Parts: sequence; structure tokens; C-alpha cells
Amino acid sequence: VSIAESLGDLTADLAIVFVSAELKGDISSLTRRLESHFPAAYIIGCTARGVIGGGEEEERIPALSLTCASMPGVDIIPIYTDGLDLPDGDAPPQAWRDCLGIRGGLDPHFLIMADPFSPRVSDFMEGLDYVWPESVKVGGIASGGQSRGQNSLFTETQVHSKGIVAVALSGNISVSTAVAQGC
Repeated sequence: VSIAESLGDLTADLAIVFVSAELKGDISSLTRRLESHFPAAYIIGCTARGVIGGGEEEERIPALSLTCASMPGVDIIPIYTDGLDLPDGDAPPQAWRDCLGIRGGLDPHFLIMADPFSPRVSDFMEGLDYVWPESVKVGGIASGGQSRGQNSLFTETQVHSKGIVAVALSGNISVSTAVAQGC
């Protein structure tokens, strides 16, 4: 069953993509194709050493995993930072809201993907915990690259070789987490 068939008459609002490092050179064309198939969906993703989808895990071969969600009543706020523009640890909460583009009064949940070689990933997480202590924060680290600049993160059609991509989800949403085995 294809994702479009599964969605039926629903609109995909969010597309989450994991791409094996072997497909890194095709990410721009991939995101453009996803945009044409799911024009209302906000696209976020990263490279991964192992890609899981359809009950299968693939490592070190070209692979892609795509999850789409219809999220009526949910505001999706895209976030990208290279880490260098983050407020310092003594900054007030409003500085974090301004930096991330999240207006006051929202208590969003976060889906986060980060490049492990980028600066201030821990500072980013600490900032989220400082400003939104009750919010759920889930995600992971891009993989497949062995050094700085070898991983890819993407939002919409923008591909980044460093930093953090995330979405803040607020509104008609409840998030609970489970722990899964990782590397």
C-alpha cells in the first residue's frame, strides 16, 4: 500500500525522511519529488547509516524511509540552526523563542535531528529544556558520515551539511514516547 493510498482523502502535513548515506547526492531531487507528491507537507529528514521502513532494516546500501502524517489542527513550525546563532546560556526565554521563531504562549513538542559534528547541539537541547521544560523532545543524530560535513540534514528543499533541523508541533496534538534500541 502506498502512502498516498493510506492517506486517502487526508492531506499529508508532515513528511519525515531517512535516507542512506549512499543516496546523499540525490536528496535535492528527492525532496523536490516529495514536494510535488505531497505539496502541503513540511519535509524534514537526515542521512542515516541504517534505514528502517516496512519492517525491514537496510545498512550500507541505497535505502529510504518515508513517514507522512495528516495533522489537522496542529501548527508545524520549522526550525534550522547551524548552532552558531543560538542564544547563550544566560539569555532569557524570549531570546530562545525569537531565535527559533516560536511565539510566546505556545508549549510545543519537538522532533529534532542533529549533525553530531556540529557545534552547540547540547546547548540547543538545554535551551529547549529551559524554555519548554514540559514539552516532549524526540529525535536523533544524523549518521552515515564519519567526519564534519559528511552528513546531510534537510528541511523542505534546503540541504544542510551541519546544524540542527527540527519541527515544533503545537495545537491539537498529544505526544507520548517509547524507548527504542539505538546504536
